[in-house]
Amino acid sequence: MGIPKEFVSYLIHFHGTQDFFECHEILEEYWKEVDPRNKDSHWVAFILLAVSAYHHRRSNFSGAEKTAKRARHIIESTNNETISLLGINKQELISLIQTRIEAIQS
Repeated sequence: MGIPKEFVSYLIHFHGTQDFFECHEILEEYWKEVDPRNKDSHWVAFILLAVSAYHHRRSNFSGAEKTAKRARHIIESTNNETISLLGINKQELISLIQTRIEAIQS
């Protein structure tokens, strides 16, 4: 399994253009193709991270915190191999999400 081009596109928008709405759109469409209706899918966690960043930028701190916490929970519940196959260290990702939650809270 390679890294899906949709996820690469998501990462480009997330880290490059910071178009979090576009991140959501790209990955939601992909998620609906490959793992529809699974709200505990790791794809949903990445969608929620983009939604959280969008809310945070618009000063919706409660929405940003809620979606980041849900994303963290899904990532914590996802097996290590699934995340690792995307080239991501699961524990580092969880730590980054936690740091983001703390930034939102302050």
